Amino acid sequence: LSLSAHIIGPLTGTWKFSGKGVSREGKFSPSVAGVGDHILTYTLMGANGCPIVKTRTVVVHPLPTVHAGGTQVILYGEHIQIPASAHGTHLTYKWSPATNLNRDDILNPTASPSHDIRYKLVATSKDGCTSEGKRSNEDIIFIKVLPLLKIPNTFTPNGDGINDHFVIPCLETGP
Repeated sequence: LSLSAHIIGPLTGTWKFSGKGVSREGKFSPSVAGVGDHILTYTLMGANGCPIVKTRTVVVHPLPTVHAGGTQVILYGEHIQIPASAHGTHLTYKWSPATNLNRDDILNPTASPSHDIRYKLVATSKDGCTSEGKRSNEDIIFIKVLPLLKIPNTFTPNGDGINDHFVIPCLETGP
């Protein structure tokens, strides 16, 4: 974040920002400063040699962290409560897509997909900090949907071309 200050009046001189997380170029980096309260100082060295110093407190809030649940496997027609977890203060949640979810705004919705699907979880804190777009702070769950097995109840290896081989369709798709 670039820092800026406005001088009101006829003051001239050189100025600089300082404080934890402030670069030599006067840019503030929340990730360098870290979570917490930080005092940033603006110093104007006037032409008369007298410094004018102003300070402001900047608060860096923690980013939410999320774990959506890895990979889950269900049978076609079943549902699963997504085993997500999150850490942060007063979080709100958003799942996308919302397809086949009972809700898209809670941490552990129930999913009833009819085919394989990936869901992305984004958490936002009450301070507006979001996990979206932060590779280490967003997560995706993959739900693999296995087809129902149709096990034949007849096996007649008599050479007539009907039920001569015992085959369970879609067996290779399962674990």
